[in-house]
Amino acid sequence: MLGQLGVPTINVLATSERALLREDVAASEEWRLGVEADLADTDVATSLATWYPSFHEAGRVYLAGHNVELYDEDRVITRESVRGNARATATEDLLVWQMVEDNFEELVALIAGLRRTLTHNDFYWTNLVVSRDRTAAMMVDYDLL
Repeated sequence: MLGQLGVPTINVLATSERALLREDVAASEEWRLGVEADLADTDVATSLATWYPSFHEAGRVYLAGHNVELYDEDRVITRESVRGNARATATEDLLVWQMVEDNFEELVALIAGLRRTLTHNDFYWTNLVVSRDRTAAMMVDYDLL
């Protein structure tokens, strides 16, 4: 899908109904796997900041024109999950949680009304792919593939 939308991604060599064969980034002449030091490299950050908006815009266009069922994290927003986040962060006493509780239905409706797009929800250097000259970068993740 990303390739068809013109979003830079790792080359797909072959596909089947249940498999995807992609370029081996570790053996690529053009790309390399990200390293932790890339997080402090302004060239890599600039390259990634160029990729991300094209990814989002292509996602908006695709989802507006296709009726597909993709993973959507807004489905896990429940009163209990919000309370769990407050407990997990030991911030239950903050006023914001009461405000969320008091306005929960309205907040969920606002979230549901947002335009949908593709997102990368595991923004970590282990999912980073960088061109060898550092002029391009992208996020790649196989978690939900």
